[in-house]
Amino acid sequence: PCFAMAPRDALVACAGRLLDNHRRVSLLLYLLGVVLVCSYPLLQRRVFIDENAFLHGHSAAGFSGKDAADAFAFSARAEAACVNLTDVDAVFTALSWFAETELRVLGLDVTTREYGGLNQGTYASRHRGTNQAGTIRGRDGSSTSTKTTRRNTHAVVRASKSPGREGVVFATLVGSPDTDGPEADAAAIGTGLAFVKFLKAAKWPAKDFVWLLLDARAGTG
Repeated sequence: PCFAMAPRDALVACAGRLLDNHRRVSLLLYLLGVVLVCSYPLLQRRVFIDENAFLHGHSAAGFSGKDAADAFAFSARAEAACVNLTDVDAVFTALSWFAETELRVLGLDVTTREYGGLNQGTYASRHRGTNQAGTIRGRDGSSTSTKTTRRNTHAVVRASKSPGREGVVFATLVGSPDTDGPEADAAAIGTGLAFVKFLKAAKWPAKDFVWLLLDARAGTG
């Protein structure tokens, strides 16, 4: 056998045997190459993009002109949904329902949570005669309920190459008194919807993406 010889003689003997059986060796190498090519999709699933892909200049994925046009279209439709509304709560409700509807149209997992809160007028004065139950006590001892319904919505974009154990959360505040009004909220929602649509079509994310729409109206606590 080759291994019983000196190293040099063993190499020469093994090389000679390979040459003598070159047809069989060539066939085996060919079959091995075919198996490797066919298994490439399975191996590809083990290649993920980590969180560094979200750093500027570290990813080749780009937001194209089409995606920007989608953002503009979503923003315009969101603004149109509340164009004739003046009440803060009515504007928020219109924008929230618009975002939820569009997210469901995109085929995403959408969850909405409603909870009790204090209304906008109470927020500024809840430290002046407001008890923990959410009522305002007047000078005559009468009480007025200040509870209103608050609403948070989140949608999940599932990564095709992820087991679902990790995710990235982006939050958008809607109805905050610190923003520039409904137009700014509509633009933020439109941009978020376009980005979610872009990620849903992408094949490279290695983590789930969660978009959280937070009720930021005054008095949400």
